[in-house]
Amino acid sequence: MFGKYKLVEKNPFKRVLYFSLFFSFLLGLWEFILIGTETPYLPKKLIGKLSVILIGFLTNFVFVFLFSLIIHIPFWLKKYKIYIKISLLLPTLILATIIVIKYTKPYIKVYHSIKGKTENILLITLDTLRQDYVGVYGNNWIKTPFLDRFSKRSYLFTEGFANVPMTTPSHASILTGKVASRHGARSNAYRLHFDNFTLAEALTLAGYENLAFVSCFPLKRKFQLYQGFKVYDDQFFPHKGYNDLILIHFIEKLLNRRKLERNATALNNAVKPYLKRLKGKRYFLWLHYFDPHADYNPPYPYNRFYDDVKIVNLSKVKKKFTLKRIKEVCKVNDVKNVTLDLPLERYAGEISFLDRALEKIFYNMESVGLLKNTTIFIVADHGEAFGEHNETFSHGLELYDEQIRIPYLIKFARNNKGKIIDKLVRLYDIYPTVIELLLKDLKGKKEDKILKKRLVSLLKNIDGKSLIGLINNKEKKERYVFIENYGVELFKGAKRLKGIRTVKYKFIQFEKDLGKDCLNAELYDIENDPYELYNRCEELKDVRKDLKDKMMLEIKRVVKDKLPSDLLIDKETIENLKELGYIK
Repeated sequence: MFGKYKLVEKNPFKRVLYFSLFFSFLLGLWEFILIGTETPYLPKKLIGKLSVILIGFLTNFVFVFLFSLIIHIPFWLKKYKIYIKISLLLPTLILATIIVIKYTKPYIKVYHSIKGKTENILLITLDTLRQDYVGVYGNNWIKTPFLDRFSKRSYLFTEGFANVPMTTPSHASILTGKVASRHGARSNAYRLHFDNFTLAEALTLAGYENLAFVSCFPLKRKFQLYQGFKVYDDQFFPHKGYNDLILIHFIEKLLNRRKLERNATALNNAVKPYLKRLKGKRYFLWLHYFDPHADYNPPYPYNRFYDDVKIVNLSKVKKKFTLKRIKEVCKVNDVKNVTLDLPLERYAGEISFLDRALEKIFYNMESVGLLKNTTIFIVADHGEAFGEHNETFSHGLELYDEQIRIPYLIKFARNNKGKIIDKLVRLYDIYPTVIELLLKDLKGKKEDKILKKRLVSLLKNIDGKSLIGLINNKEKKERYVFIENYGVELFKGAKRLKGIRTVKYKFIQFEKDLGKDCLNAELYDIENDPYELYNRCEELKDVRKDLKDKMMLEIKRVVKDKLPSDLLIDKETIENLKELGYIK
């Protein structure tokens, strides 16, 4: 095959060098086409991006050159004794270079891997879960045994709220500590701006291993919530671990197959291979479950769980349930025996299925010791409308409580005492709460002081506030949540709304009418009108003025330093959002 090997004899390194450069270029081109700019480690600045591309090319070159070198060594040893030492030395140097490139992240500086009592962080987000569809929140007919048990050793907040009732912006608020107006991802068609410093990035500074597993299209990489995560699993085809993700991504693009979500069982199966790898490491794990979201079609037997249950307190909303809409949302063909309660029964079935899946993943994590010394957040990103006002079996266009009031549970590490707290909390309070937990464990070392200074600076540029003081009854001032909704051209019927929700009242108004007192404005006395049926904007003038002043203060503050919003209007995004029901 090699014959007399004339070319190698004339110049032993020339062929190896040319072959390595050419093949490295082809390999790099293939990787770029395959993954594009969606890699989770791509830095934000241009010089950083060019550095990563260069390092990727050099890494490919080193691997190919080493492989070619090994092939040629026997021939060099045979005819050129002078190359013996060089042939042995080069692989050693190249191997050392590979190790350095692979295990160093030149654009992320890890100040200190915190030891001692610092907690692992487990964040579980439950998509589209209404607060009143969880047993411990007062629903006596739904079956959520795991969440009910978990609440007994957790802090349960009865007044938990989302800033905006949509998946992408709500999760972005959790990960940035900012309201949707400021972080840039203000609806499901927008990307999170790279200038945000996410919770995962902050934990990376502290030496955490960050992993995320998401379950729906609005959280795909293209929306840029992956910032700071070492693993960001957004592939909805079954797979066994991280090494398969690139291949799956390639197959998905090659076949143009669209899978827009995965259920709780599929998510758990994706997580399991990583659990043993996390043992002994300080980790931040984010698990996102999509099951309660429409369509309501839980697997057997959960699709029949509530056939015999009488759904109560729904007489005011049933009139808006049409058989056509039920057929769409429940995926049923025969509507002869369909009742008006079917969507609610199926929605409840999705929640019970999800509850069981949570129990399973907790069992798997506990069996490998991952729940020890772990602080756990279980929250919903928003609720769901069942026709109480103008939306039916959907969310995103209104700011009523069925869409923004959420279950909100926190279990701190080394604390198994449960407590119910009736004070208002927001999703964007999670970020500063985690940062405060980190700050408590920093000592007086030089590295700790540098990290502490960096973390404290992050808290100055967010909207949330740590919950530690509130939980310890050291906070006297009552919190409120700034609520908003952006209407964009992609969402039919969407209106730009702004508002303020306190424990007792809610004020909402169209953004274009903020200069008028009650034009397109609504004010609800939540204590006496929990279903928000009677607009009292004209009557409660003092309350209206107080809430509107708060709202205008928030708007003024947000406008001052908000990040640009990057709207995605490519064909794939529009088609997928239509299929998920966000575009009519």
